[in-house]
Amino acid sequence: MAGFRSARISVVVSPLCNLTDPLFITEGNPDLKDTHAHDVKLTYNMVLARSQTSLSTSVSYNYNDRETTTALSYDPTTAVYVSRPEDARGSRSWNFRLNFDQGLGDYFRLQSDFRMNTSQRYGFLTLLPTQSERIENRQSSLNPRENLTLSLDYNWLKASVFTEINADRLRYTTSPEQNTTHWNNNYGLRAEVTYGNFVFNSNLTERTSRGYTIGSMNRNILVWDGSVTWKILKNKARLTL
Repeated sequence: MAGFRSARISVVVSPLCNLTDPLFITEGNPDLKDTHAHDVKLTYNMVLARSQTSLSTSVSYNYNDRETTTALSYDPTTAVYVSRPEDARGSRSWNFRLNFDQGLGDYFRLQSDFRMNTSQRYGFLTLLPTQSERIENRQSSLNPRENLTLSLDYNWLKASVFTEINADRLRYTTSPEQNTTHWNNNYGLRAEVTYGNFVFNSNLTERTSRGYTIGSMNRNILVWDGSVTWKILKNKARLTL
């Protein structure tokens, strides 16, 4: 009676590797897992006709149980980077918004749009040959924004003064040298004058930047732009300079 010997065949799935750029190699990762996102949002709107006021607010929360991030490895002897997607710990974020709009008499209007975002995300520091495993790095961010406008609408004249405040605060657990707080704000004046078939526009904006490590980026820039529009063919066409 002839005997049969069973054999076990094992299959190893190796990741795809892109060697187009020999100094920056990209690898695939067949072991990546699924990501699930969970969201919840609460919104409230209110209108007060007597005071010409409308109010809108919302709060939302987002949670991802897992995220795919780009992980880098670097060999200083060959100056070669290797990029590979990896599963990282899940992220979470909160978003808050408050919108306010009120009429002030017959011609003036006050508008405010405030937003706040805070989040936590995870990634990995660049892996060096002297390290046996990757080091997790958590990024915590806080981003408040405010757009405040006081406008005038009176027949032939439309004008407004505005303030736009945008801050971005980033903090890292294992690389505090990358911590930053940036401010990018705009202040200015807009005006539109209509005279017959002509419309004149002028915008004057002061842009300010603060918190950058490069000193030349922490500066004020005054920007002015204007235009004149000629309405022709019974307002069916316009020519703007």
